[in-house]
Amino acid sequence: MDFSTTPTSVLAEKCAMQTQNYLAQRENDPRFCYELLRRALVEGASEALTHVYQIYLPLAGRWARRHPSFDLTDESAGFFASTALGNFYFALRGNSLATFETLSRVLSYLKACVHSAIMQHLRTHPIVTQPLPETGGPVAVNQQLDKHLTADELWSLVRSIVTDPDDQLLVHCRFVLDMKPAEIAEQYPSRWSTAREVSVALQRIRRWLRKDPMLRQLATGEQPESDS
Repeated sequence: MDFSTTPTSVLAEKCAMQTQNYLAQRENDPRFCYELLRRALVEGASEALTHVYQIYLPLAGRWARRHPSFDLTDESAGFFASTALGNFYFALRGNSLATFETLSRVLSYLKACVHSAIMQHLRTHPIVTQPLPETGGPVAVNQQLDKHLTADELWSLVRSIVTDPDDQLLVHCRFVLDMKPAEIAEQYPSRWSTAREVSVALQRIRRWLRKDPMLRQLATGEQPESDS
């Protein structure tokens, strides 16, 4: 579909409609939203960016309210939605959007930004002690060290090690969105046909991450080896 002559306002109207279909689990056409995002993030069109915030702020807020740690915070869902969309914009502006080939992957990243916003808030405004997920895994970080590393910095470090887009998606699904291997295989059957394929890929990724000295230090609390 050629969108070159389509006004941004029309794209936004279509995107809002298709987003409602998506939320209602009805058939939807993602092309309008993806083009709107492209104009906002790649071209830097302010009108498109305004519409992106208007459409996706409620969705991000919905994800925030459903987050298992949301009730432990002292902020509103709108606060985390705004923070997540800001991080989303700065992460994907320019040509970075091209690494996400489909709208579903873009939305998965936005959902991950919501998660990161909540977890970063809990790190800097602790209310109760939080259990660490999967001790020894790439995101089970030592609390003493983790307070000096933002969620975005941690994700940037992981992305520098895990460069394949499918592997990055897998890291997001498992360690950020906390999806089980069977759930991942069900949602992305074109990439992983079975839960076992997902588990094998995760084992490979874990081996890569454990070789990185910074991540190993964060996960275990051990000090890096001295050159002296």
